[in-house]
Amino acid sequence: SGVKALYYEINGATYTAPSGHAEIILPVDGDYLFRYYAADNVNNIGEEKSVTVRVDTTPPTTDIALAGTFGRNGWYISDVTGNLNWTDILSGVKQTFYSLDGSTFAVYASSFVISAEGMHTVEAYSTDNAGNIENAKTFTFKIDISTPIAGYALEPAANAYGWNNIPVAVAFTGMDAVSGIEYCSSSFTIADEGLNIPVSGYCMDYAGWSSTVSFTVNMDTSAPAVA
Repeated sequence: SGVKALYYEINGATYTAPSGHAEIILPVDGDYLFRYYAADNVNNIGEEKSVTVRVDTTPPTTDIALAGTFGRNGWYISDVTGNLNWTDILSGVKQTFYSLDGSTFAVYASSFVISAEGMHTVEAYSTDNAGNIENAKTFTFKIDISTPIAGYALEPAANAYGWNNIPVAVAFTGMDAVSGIEYCSSSFTIADEGLNIPVSGYCMDYAGWSSTVSFTVNMDTSAPAVA
């Protein structure tokens, strides 16, 4: 007698397809429970069947948690431990991949530790059980675990005997190959006479590390007296 109609239900909502054929579009991610049966032209009713369809068109999301000691200006002043985290509320995460400082992507298995100084880049992405692939995300951080080198300059320099006979300008200088020098003690002039006048200053880098330099100056601005 032929099929009269197809009757079906999607998550509790009922529909009829008089032709016995239905094209169904599921535009929203989620789980769908289908129940369906058919009737023929003499009103025989077929056995009801059911099937669950899971739709997941959304890629997973990957993030990173960094653990270490913070200094200044966003610099870490210790080793940094990286942990990748991921979420996928539908089909679930299948695998996560990561690359450190441009290396070949590898399967993420456990946390990793970075000790090298300088700027670092971690790229990471995940795939889910539905085959969705996340666009790789990029995370950056920077490490400086070295103190700067502090120095000084005197103008004019002492004579061959280690003495100055005019006021001396003192300037502090620093070198730091990683984060760079943020600050050095202010320059000043020594005009008072004395032996082994103590002088000290410091330089600090952008990560917060500092170094001190100490020295002495001998100053004699008075002419000798003739008896």
